[in-house]
Amino acid sequence: MFLLSRFSFTDEDGEEVDISFGSDENEVFKTGQSTTQFPQEYIFESDTLSFHLIDTPGIGDSRGIQQDKENFANTLDFLQNFEKISAVIVLLKPNNARLTVAFKFCVLELLTHLHKSLASNIMFAFTNSRGTFYRPGDTLPALKKLLKEKEISIDASKAHCFCFDNEAFR
Repeated sequence: MFLLSRFSFTDEDGEEVDISFGSDENEVFKTGQSTTQFPQEYIFESDTLSFHLIDTPGIGDSRGIQQDKENFANTLDFLQNFEKISAVIVLLKPNNARLTVAFKFCVLELLTHLHKSLASNIMFAFTNSRGTFYRPGDTLPALKKLLKEKEISIDASKAHCFCFDNEAFR
């Protein structure tokens, strides 16, 4: 069964409460652990179009850099099944104000593996953005600074940024 959604929150007694719909063996839901294990394709179709979204394990896996390397290898192998990649959406949280080693590693490691022809089709989606009034928060200036410092010509303007939150689900 396709996992529709999973959230947890802390109740008034400080206990974690899980809310989930569906299940998926590719998703591990343990506190403090990385969730997506392997790349997974989801197809959304309309009368005239078909969208293939590929969900991949994130960078900065809680199991360490060796797992990141394995995740990248699995993702690159998975992408070999596609003739064309039209766009990449990078998910970020809006509260990374500093260019930490972890933040730099995550962004730069991802960009290292993408072909330059995708540069104009890279977008940034900021999750959990209710707390920043559905804006990219402090992460966008840090991201722009990193791209400028490394002379990476990727458009991080408003036209390439999206903000969302699943707060309504909770």
